[in-house]
Amino acid sequence: MAKNSDRIPNLFSWKYYLIVGIVFLIGLILMLIAENHQTENHWIHFIGEIGAFVAAAIASHFIYAKLIRKDEEILLVEKLKQVQYELESGIISSHEKLPVYDFEYDVMVGKHKIWILQTWIGNFIPVENAIRIALEKNMEVEILILNPKSNYAKARGQELGVVEDTDYVPREINSNLAKFFQLYSESNHPNNFEIRLFDGNSTFSIYAVDDIIYLGFFWRKRNCTESPHLKLKLKGNSFYFSHFAKMHYDIIWKEATKVDFNDPEWRKKL
Repeated sequence: MAKNSDRIPNLFSWKYYLIVGIVFLIGLILMLIAENHQTENHWIHFIGEIGAFVAAAIASHFIYAKLIRKDEEILLVEKLKQVQYELESGIISSHEKLPVYDFEYDVMVGKHKIWILQTWIGNFIPVENAIRIALEKNMEVEILILNPKSNYAKARGQELGVVEDTDYVPREINSNLAKFFQLYSESNHPNNFEIRLFDGNSTFSIYAVDDIIYLGFFWRKRNCTESPHLKLKLKGNSFYFSHFAKMHYDIIWKEATKVDFNDPEWRKKL
């Protein structure tokens, strides 16, 4: 992204302020002359009124230029910086944790596909609702979760601080798989629903609907969904952050192993 200066340029040059000051003083002097000459001469009163008007107008403009307009320009510049940032990176906003109900809403208005990359889905109910909504709308659903038999499944448990229960993460993954199988069995569009298992550390998690991505990271001692997330917008190759997130997902998806829920022995073949 191009480097932008944080300095707000001056609205006017010193010559402008010099002229403004001189005109203001002239207007003030004319007003004082009219006040000090109690006369019936209408021209003197007229000149005094003109001077008062000029002084007031210049003072008002100066206050606006120095205070109000400068604040407006600062806000405008910051907004333009944010727009430029979004255009180049694809980052729209940040969240304290995964906004699951925002994700569910995105599914409700989505049109094509849900795609998820996660070790396992802990807060399952909102995601389950989202999957049901998507399948009812005949959307595609792709979910990548960690192979429960991979070495990283146990390693992730240790990262979370679950040292004694070495089967904690594999058990959570298998619980997810059982729920996915139920959703698959109940769906009117099972061919739109695909689960794949990957090995190793995926670096980050993804909850995405069409071109909206919620990107999370795998922190120590903290579940991913309860940690900060970035909301990204995907648009071709122009948004570098979201583009690389999608490319990362596609690589893992291609290398992952499909879970065949049509096979009665699918659990044994994991």
